[in-house]
Amino acid sequence: MSFFRVTFLIGYITLFFSFFVQNALAAKDLQGYITSRLTEHFTAKIPNADITIVINSINDQVNLRKCSNFDFSLPTELPKGGRISLRVTCTSPDYWATYAVGKINAYAPIAVAAKAISKGSVVRANDIRFVRQNLSLLSQGFYTQPEEIIGLSARRHIANNAPITPQMMLPADLINKGESIIIEAKKGALVVRTQGLALENGYQGQQIRVLNERSQKEIRARVVRRGVVSASE
Repeated sequence: MSFFRVTFLIGYITLFFSFFVQNALAAKDLQGYITSRLTEHFTAKIPNADITIVINSINDQVNLRKCSNFDFSLPTELPKGGRISLRVTCTSPDYWATYAVGKINAYAPIAVAAKAISKGSVVRANDIRFVRQNLSLLSQGFYTQPEEIIGLSARRHIANNAPITPQMMLPADLINKGESIIIEAKKGALVVRTQGLALENGYQGQQIRVLNERSQKEIRARVVRRGVVSASE
């Protein structure tokens, strides 16, 4: 084999190897970029979670296209089931787009019932305990901090060991049926207050039936704070 043919062959192999390595690095960089941004994003949203993210291999045709700046929209919540699909755009030197798919797992302790909780009961510290679970698989929501749930009221019966979700809870009642309350009514800049009687329980922001003891009229009023409602007659 002549010197020129050997030189040409070595040069071709070197060029091919260099091209292969550059493409492999491009794929690795794009996958790493997506993984890094998602990890940073979800760590900030759920600081006490252990997060693992795996992005599938990028299409070979994408690897051949040069790009110095990738971008994509960060999801507002953990994707259901942990499966994620992102539209990734290249903005420089040319504009083009592709899709990246992967899997997100986020493990953290969540609140579960330490014992059966009756409907209408106010949740106390000894009513709950925390169990490590994959948040990506919890489609109905969850609580990760005691202060998020203690003081809330059970919307329905909650079984022992059941994960506690926001749909199960209501704000704690600030007004109890049968108790004396203050009814506030605004007239311009003037606030008129009168005595009343609560005809049903109510939490902050809820409208309930109350009796104006002065006029003996039943009205609907919105719970403002403990023992106080606001109404327009």
